[in-house]
Amino acid sequence: RGDLLYAIKPRVSSFGLGLCCRGRRRLWLDIDDRETEFRAEYDATHHVSWRRRARRQFKRARNLDDASYTRWMEELTGRAGVITANTRLLCDEFGAVHVPSAKDTALFDPARFDDDACRRELGLDPFRVIMFPGTPREHKGVEDVLEALDMLDWRDARLVIVGGREVGYLFGMYKKLR
Repeated sequence: RGDLLYAIKPRVSSFGLGLCCRGRRRLWLDIDDRETEFRAEYDATHHVSWRRRARRQFKRARNLDDASYTRWMEELTGRAGVITANTRLLCDEFGAVHVPSAKDTALFDPARFDDDACRRELGLDPFRVIMFPGTPREHKGVEDVLEALDMLDWRDARLVIVGGREVGYLFGMYKKLR
């Protein structure tokens, strides 16, 4: 019954559904990432047999949030009344209005924490700490950081991952590096 539909991400499950259901309502679209590029990056660096690739493509075809469908939705972004994005790069690419990400900066204010106490509590006191704040995913370079640490032979360094909800990738990376 609302006057505005606000689709988050140019995906079939949000923007595509909005296009189908908008009727007389206005449809806005928010774009916060270039997710289609991440899939292409993965495909270019992971060589697999044609059988495995065919199975993967069949699975992906059933997933409406797959990058191939997202690319299709990106071609239809001109049908949104307004596009918003959280980076200038995406604004330039999609002709979007800049809406910065809202973060509670007071929550993470360094003045609220005792550095030494935090290091001791986490068992990081004797180490150099490299922090990754965010959701670790393949395209974000977490494995690259670990490989660089190994190449540099920095035995006194630890990568600390803060945040994120997808533990499957981390467990897979952990098994691979053991």
